Amino acid sequence: MRGMGPQLEPGISPGFLGQNANKRSLAVDLKSAEGLAIIHKLATTVRVEENVLLAKKYRILSMQLENKVAVVTGAGRGIGKAIATAFANEGAKVVCAARSKKEIESVARELQGKAIQCDVGLESDIRHLIDETLATYGHIDILVNNAGAVARLPTHELPVEDWDNVININLRGVFLCCKYALPSMLQQGSGCIINISSGAGVVGPPNRSAYAASKHGVMGLTKTLVAEYLGKGIRSHVILPDATVSQMRTEGFPDEDPDTLIQAEDIAEAAVFLASQKLTAHTIELRVSQGLATKLR
Repeated sequence: MRGMGPQLEPGISPGFLGQNANKRSLAVDLKSAEGLAIIHKLATTVRVEENVLLAKKYRILSMQLENKVAVVTGAGRGIGKAIATAFANEGAKVVCAARSKKEIESVARELQGKAIQCDVGLESDIRHLIDETLATYGHIDILVNNAGAVARLPTHELPVEDWDNVININLRGVFLCCKYALPSMLQQGSGCIINISSGAGVVGPPNRSAYAASKHGVMGLTKTLVAEYLGKGIRSHVILPDATVSQMRTEGFPDEDPDTLIQAEDIAEAAVFLASQKLTAHTIELRVSQGLATKLR
């Protein structure tokens, strides 16, 4: 019957459909007159098929991160790019950081954000990233520490310099990004830090000792950040993705079927959830594993 609310499949909402619509669709702010008119049409449409088509045509957004300033490291591709895109779609002003200037400039241009070249293995680059962001926007609301590296060798064959490089990027880099972003968050009395760990942060996969050690370290660092800063208005979270489609994953497992893996956009949805979580709750750890639609190995 008409007038009884959206006639959608159980568990599916216009917002969900908006997040999963094709990229050629038109983004619409729910708060605008146009967005409200479309929601009204959704609410008075009986046929599920019509609801789906309408939501796909207009990629309806809730703008949960409107006017928030988000810094995302490793934003040139993979999980980092997906998170930057999801944040921009929710209204955030996104600073895209990575070593590859060409990649982040392309992403920033697409998202109407800002690109800052940064090697998180270098303290001077991280200081520049934070200083330049503050000079441009005046504050930082969200920090996503996503940039990462891996070395794949048995522990007794792993060169010390490879161990140092992985620890430097995956753990020391996360610490430094937090260290230099935290003062501005403390000054404003709010902030959100999202660290990307891994399923390897709770297990010990063979031939990735440095990677596993660094990701375990990120888990411990995040818990300490919660203990130190949650009472001061700064939320800290850690996402643990299991096997996810990325260049790093493909390089390590070239024969793997991508359809057996989590998609980068799935991790981005988790990041949006954490960045917009209500103040009445605080999710410290969020592990993302293969879902029902993923092919069984």
